[in-house]
Amino acid sequence: MSLANLVNGLADVVAKRYENGENYGVVIIPEGLIEFIPEVGSLISEINNLLGDNEEEFSALDGFAAQVNWLADKLSSEAEKVFVSLPEISRLSFLWTETLTEMFRYLELKQKNFLFR
Repeated sequence: MSLANLVNGLADVVAKRYENGENYGVVIIPEGLIEFIPEVGSLISEINNLLGDNEEEFSALDGFAAQVNWLADKLSSEAEKVFVSLPEISRLSFLWTETLTEMFRYLELKQKNFLFR
């Protein structure tokens, strides 16, 4: 399942419930769900490699906007498609690691920022 399929599926359920007059409910999303979405895993792997291999160049960029743009330009077309589809806060969360060369930790991502846009 892709990230888009998951988000669209959730949106469809909410819309259908609304049409049925069920304007209430809770969506329970298991922690760690993101790591089981292949396209997100590939994106994270590419980001880890890019940041690890280009730490000086990346660190010299001025501000998050420049860093996000640099990253988007360096990603493969598939990873870039996923990256630019994310809300800004999710794109920025890829840059909020303790060190650039440290392995990316899924727990640093807020799942709600990926799923509810």
